[in-house]
Amino acid sequence: MSASIRKLIGGAGMLLFVCVYALVAMAFADSRPMQEANVVVRTLLYVVLGLAWVPLMMPVIVWMEHGRFFRRR
Repeated sequence: MSASIRKLIGGAGMLLFVCVYALVAMAFADSRPMQEANVVVRTLLYVVLGLAWVPLMMPVIVWMEHGRFFRRR
């Protein structure tokens, strides 16, 4: 598969994943336990929710660049 096709498929998949992830994260942030939590706990959870999608998408990014889901050393 050519690099441009991998990037097209990977980009579309990432866009779909981030949209679904944002809806799930928004629903979690609006939940009752989250609203009743301490300000420090809420801040930490917002940071975690905001960054948690990055490691989940790293295999897709590596595949888009190299054509495999892991890096060889």
